Amino acid sequence: MSPIIYGVFVVFGLVFVIISITSRKRAQAAQAWPTTPGEITSSRVDIHTSTDSDGHTSTTYRPVVVYRYELMGLEYSGERIAFG
Repeated sequence: MSPIIYGVFVVFGLVFVIISITSRKRAQAAQAWPTTPGEITSSRVDIHTSTDSDGHTSTTYRPVVVYRYELMGLEYSGERIAFG
């Protein structure tokens, strides 16, 4: 195997390690976030089916959750259920 291919594997490996470390740091920081009671106001799963040029079908599923909570007398709502 050529050194260029080894180099490509090393670069991709380093990228995945950096992404993993960043995600872990975000998850650890989230453990210290303050908590407050909330309510899920709606939830569903969006289903998307697509067909490629060869006729193969693929289906993807995406959760959609709407929630609300109150903090210091103000009401907030949101839909984000992941980092980023």
